[in-house]
Formats: sequence, structure tokens, C-alpha cells
Amino acid sequence: MKRLTRAFSLTVALALLARVPCAAQQEGVVPLSQLKEQVAKLVAVEQDAETPPEVKKLNRDFLADRLDSLRSLLRQRIAALRKYRAAVGSALTPKDLQVIEDSLGGMEGDLRAAEQLTLQYGGGAPSATAAAAAQVPRGAEIVPVNSADTPRPETLAVVASPARGSESSAGAPPAAAVATALSPCYAGAPDVIVSNVEKVAHDVVQKRNISPLSALYPDIFFYTVADAISTEEVNIRNLKAYRYMGETARTDKQTGASASSNGTTSAAEKPGFAELLSWAVEHGAIQQAVNGTSLTLSTSPYALLAASEGDSAENYERYKFFNHVGVSANFNVENQDSALASARRQQLNEWSVRLRLNGDRSTRGEDFRKYWETNIRSKIQRRLVVVTGAERFIDADPSLRALGDRVETQLDTDLRSIVSSASEADVKNAIMCGLENLVYNQVKPRQGGATVAVSQATVTRINTDFVPALFAAHADLEQARKDLSDYMDTLDKKPLTTFAYTNHRTAAGSDYSELKFLHERKAMSPLKLNFNAGVSFYNRPDRALGQQRVRDYAFALSFEGNTKGRSPFVTSEFDLSKITYSFTGRYERMPENRRMPDRKADIAVAQFKLEIPLLMGASIPFSVTYANASELIKEDHVRANFGFTFDVDKLFALKKIKE
Repeated sequence: MKRLTRAFSLTVALALLARVPCAAQQEGVVPLSQLKEQVAKLVAVEQDAETPPEVKKLNRDFLADRLDSLRSLLRQRIAALRKYRAAVGSALTPKDLQVIEDSLGGMEGDLRAAEQLTLQYGGGAPSATAAAAAQVPRGAEIVPVNSADTPRPETLAVVASPARGSESSAGAPPAAAVATALSPCYAGAPDVIVSNVEKVAHDVVQKRNISPLSALYPDIFFYTVADAISTEEVNIRNLKAYRYMGETARTDKQTGASASSNGTTSAAEKPGFAELLSWAVEHGAIQQAVNGTSLTLSTSPYALLAASEGDSAENYERYKFFNHVGVSANFNVENQDSALASARRQQLNEWSVRLRLNGDRSTRGEDFRKYWETNIRSKIQRRLVVVTGAERFIDADPSLRALGDRVETQLDTDLRSIVSSASEADVKNAIMCGLENLVYNQVKPRQGGATVAVSQATVTRINTDFVPALFAAHADLEQARKDLSDYMDTLDKKPLTTFAYTNHRTAAGSDYSELKFLHERKAMSPLKLNFNAGVSFYNRPDRALGQQRVRDYAFALSFEGNTKGRSPFVTSEFDLSKITYSFTGRYERMPENRRMPDRKADIAVAQFKLEIPLLMGASIPFSVTYANASELIKEDHVRANFGFTFDVDKLFALKKIKE
């Protein structure tokens, strides 16, 4: 009898409560605080173990209605406040903007709490964040709370009540906050989805805004729909993500000082040079009496044009002559804590001009461009045509178009609520959870039918036309990637010939000029051969020192190889920079030393050099050199030399690959 009386009382209370919004709506919109209070009371009834089933059924209908109204009102207010912030944000102070951010945070928290309850008790489509969150445990309560730390309006909090008769193990109050941490979603998703979502997550966190989602969302949505309706025979999960790299694999550039400098790590010079900019700080010497430290800056006239008009294949071809010329300057370093402070005329050790006679290994060059147009571009376009056609087909399907619009709007809302402080993993997980709960689970055929009905004609078209076409397109891309990698290896071994002029300035002695012929080509696999031949002339021979017009003759032969894979120390997955090693022999003949008993006219050098790429565009050269004498001392010696080089060409290439 007592239970029937309680049930009757609850029924009457619910009936009266159900009339409240009607009356309120006649006068105007139901206040947000009132809706929250109603939701809290209805949830309390739902969680009361003594509430009869028939009352709970009635109560759940009312609760679903209130939750729907609450979510709708919260979304309207969030949208209005964001619009206000966008319109007048520039006129507000940081304190004003913080008040707005606090208000948005409070309402977005209310929306997530309301959506968690929607998941448990029904009433409309929840957001991705709510679907991904831990389920509200049985016995949870939703109560209004006020934060003492922030000026936010009253917010909702989900708390868990222990089972009746139980006690807290640590004397805690009857209710404790529920941690709703995200858990990994969409296990086993296709690589193409994961790859695109990871790109979005990276860019969202870098920019701290959600704009990167819109660029890749059509691809992501199509792939998710295709995954949901794929058959065992035609399964999109077999597709693979792809990457392209280019300029980062080059190893032919001379970025440091020449072999005659008093601070160098190289016994032989490479014929390539930086088209944009490079710099190197090195400590060592190959032919001088003592080690020195030097700074080398390298660039080309093309760099000035690229800075104003852009570094592109078209501009590279248009200004062909200017990218055949490289210039560099080498300075003695006085203050090693600030190397660039030594880049002054008084510290100039040598300057050099290089003219490339034949060969071009740049990915901007004509050879690479022709190969790309003939062998690669068509394969990329085929994939783009297939994906674009699939996206247009989905856009023409009313149910899928509506689903796509709803999901994109919901993902936008979810990401906005976390973007200010989220990590890449948080953003990725939020998107993956949204795709699984709002797309995959809604479209996936099940017993009793999918939540979002997709016509059989649409399923057939996707499975028989678009997914097989994607298989073929991605197979082409995989082959293109392999072909491109093979071509880059071939391009790297093509003959490259450069003529170099270097002007040496000596602090104690006579200045001299050096003419060099530099040639690199493929040798026995997997090595490359680098040959140097040069002759130097005194600008003003000092006859008192026995100097003649010709200062010396020099020849060098170097064999260079590299590791099969990219350097394990590079931080970017797009960077193909490899660890390189070389064995070099160098011979120099100085006629003036024949008449000096404490010097040798014939100087022989043997060197092993290792260059290790580290960060993007940066590497550390290290060499060990044996010489039977130096230019000024007759004694043989062994030296270890090292340095640090930075190639802006590679940095720009990596930036373009990411874009």
C-alpha cells in the first residue's frame, strides 16, 4: 500500500512538472536554470530504486523531452556567444574575453553532461565526445553546482552515488565526481582514415583552431562510410596510406669550408651547392698546421628570386642560369659562443663562386619535373578523380549528405571544447570516437537494420565502383612511390660537374686564388665517386719567400656511400636524410717547399668521414684524417675534426611536403 501511495504521488508530481514548461513557454523561453533543475529532479526519480517501472517509463519520456530542450538551448546560446565574440572580439579587453571563454566553457560542460545523460536515458543523437566518454554509472546523479573559482554560471555535474546500504571506504561523502576520460576508439580503422585524422590532429594542435578539419573531412567521411558498408571481398581496410619525399635525400652538396681552409672537415669537395641557403660551423684542419674553427655561409642568386617570387619548379626553370651559380663565404670564428658575430670582412678567410656545368639533382629541376609529369602525376590524379567522384556521389545521397553535415557540425563543436589545451592524441581520439559512434555504428548494417538507412543502390555503387577503383588507384600510388624512390636513387648518381673559383685570404702570408674541377658520378654499387682537381696561384708572389706564380697542384679521390634507410636520428617521418660515409685520398704538390728543409713538397692525406643527419635539415660531420705533413710543418699527424651544418633547402622541402 505504501509503495502504491508513493507511486501515485510521483505520478501526480510528474504530471504537474510536465505542465511547467508549457506554462512557461506561453510566457517565453524556459530559463536555462529552470531546465537544469527539471532535469536534475527527473534524473533523481529515474535513479530511485523504489520507483515503479510504469512511472519510470513515463518519467523517461519527460526526461528525454527536457534533455532535448536543454541541449537545444545550450547549443543556441553557445552559437550566439561565439558569434558575439567573433563580431566584437577586437573591441574587448583580455579580461572581457576571459569572461566569455569562462561562460563558453561552462555551457560546453553543461552540454557534454546533458549528452552523457542522453546516452543513458535516450532522447536524440548524442555528440562524439559524449559517446566516447565513460558511461555514466548506474546510480549517478545530475545536480546543479556553482564554481567558487570562476565567474561561470551555474553548471551541471554528473556524480555517482554508492549503492544503497554501502559506505565509502575512506569516509567520503555519498557522492563522488566521475572521471570521464576518453578511451581509444575505432579500433582497426583503415590506414587511410587514421593517416588523415593524424594530419588533422597535428595541424589542429599546432594552430590551436579547428579549421584543418574541414580540408580533409570529405575524404575521412567517405572512407568511414565505405568501411561501414564494405564486404569481405571489397574491404577498404586493405588500403594503405602513402607519403612522398624528395629533396631531403640529396647528399651531393658542399656546405662546409674547402679542403684548404684552416677550419674544415673535408679532404675532398662535393660539386653540389645550396640553392637557397646553408651554413656550417666546423672545427678542424686538413692541410694547415693547427686546427681552426670556421663559419661557412652558402647560397645562390636564385635564393634572392625565390624569396620574392616563391621557390617553385616553374621559377626554378624560369631562372635556370641563376640556379647554376653558387656562392659561399668562410669566416674565422673568434667567439665560438656567437659564430655569426664573426661574419665580418676582417674575419673573412675565403670566398668562393661555383658554376655547375652539367647535371641537376634538384627535385625542382627539369629532369625530375619531366619524370614526374610522365610517370607520377597521372597516378595521383587518378586517385583524386576517384575520391572526388565518390564524395560527389555521397553528397547526392540525401541520407548520407544529412549525416555528413550533422557529424561535421558535431565534430566542430566537440573540438572547439578541447582545442585550447588538447594534445594531438586527445584530438585524434575525439575525431576517431566521433567517426565510430556517429558514422560507422550508424551506417553499419546490423540485424534489424542500420540506424541510418543507406539504399541498396548506394551500397552497390560504393562496393562495386568506388572501392575497387580506390584499390587500383592506391596500388598505382604504391607503385609510384616505389618508382619515385628508385628514380631518386638514379638521379642521385647522375654525373654532376662543377667549376669552382676560391679566393683565399691569409693573415700571415700571401693571398692566393684556386681553380677547381669537381666531378661526381656513380661508381661501384652502392658507392659514388667524387673527383677533385685544382691548381692555385698567388695573387702577388713574394719572391723573397721563394714563391712562384703557381702555388700548388692538388688532386683528391673520394668514395661515398650511405645507409640503406633514413637516419634514425631525424625527427620527421618525411625526412629521407641518410647517414653518409666516405673514404678519401688527397695529394698536394707545393713546388716552393722543395727548397725548405723543414717542409715537404709532396703532401698526402687519407681520411674517413661520417655525416649524421639529426633535426630537419641539420647534420653533424665527423672525420678522422691522417697526413704525412702539413703545408707548414714536415711532421706527420692524425686529427679528428667535427662540425655542424644546416641546409635550408631540405627544411623548405619538408615544409612543402607537410603542406
